[in-house]
Amino acid sequence: MKKLILMISLTALIFTGCKKKEDPAPSNNNNTTPSGVLVCKVNGKAWQSDAASKMTTFVGDPTKSTEVVLEADTMNIIGIQIKNNDTSAILMSVVLKAGRIGTYTSSSVVNGFYVAGTEINDLLTSALGYTSSTSFEITKFDAATKKFSGKFSITMTGSSASFPNYTVTEGTFTDVVID
Repeated sequence: MKKLILMISLTALIFTGCKKKEDPAPSNNNNTTPSGVLVCKVNGKAWQSDAASKMTTFVGDPTKSTEVVLEADTMNIIGIQIKNNDTSAILMSVVLKAGRIGTYTSSSVVNGFYVAGTEINDLLTSALGYTSSTSFEITKFDAATKKFSGKFSITMTGSSASFPNYTVTEGTFTDVVID
């Protein structure tokens, strides 16, 4: 619960710092996306969250490596990858419209960002040091099984030269389960 409150608070902070910018729709030519995880490229390098069954620690709290929480119309998504020397996360928060299926952009209440680590300082750096533009599309939403599928992309521009820019492309998720 502490993690969810932190994510929602940081998301609200990020919304106030977002610049409206059109982001091209994500593309994905890979039709074999594994179920239940986030898959994308971060600055051109393949990235995949660990399975939801793998527990890890994010900002000091135990969490599933892929987790989706739906509270009213707000969906919070976290994907964490712990692989070799790459411990990182992708966070997205989306205010859903009726019917759920559709495309959401930064100007229509969605935001996401890449976090180069899992500690509180990593999260704060991403939330405060970047302007983020996000495109998120839900292509399938099954309320009975609590599974959804879709696409996403994120462009993060650093507030100064000391912050590297991040581009998350070809983002997909298939049958991710809502907790």
